[in-house]
Amino acid sequence: MLIDLGKHEEALKAQMDLIRRETDPIQKRKEFDAQLSVASRHFLLTWMAQQYQEMAQQQPFDAFHPAALAKIHRAQGDYQAAFLSLKRAYYMSGQDRGLLGGLGE
Repeated sequence: MLIDLGKHEEALKAQMDLIRRETDPIQKRKEFDAQLSVASRHFLLTWMAQQYQEMAQQQPFDAFHPAALAKIHRAQGDYQAAFLSLKRAYYMSGQDRGLLGGLGE
């Protein structure tokens, strides 16, 4: 609804609140993917990267945030930053093999 009203940043903030509260990692990734799609369509990837960078600093042991940053950087075309963020997420996650595919891309 917020998107239809042209309030894209507010919509992303609402999605971010949902992601912060979500405990199911699969649902959290789905919410993030939807958020990334909105941010990409409305040229808000830089804003989104700043928000996730702040969350990563607030929760330094949560591997979700560096993995999310990697996807954002990739969407921005910054493949070096994406690789570094994904590498961090991989080591923070206890070397989750599900992240290995992203390291090779």
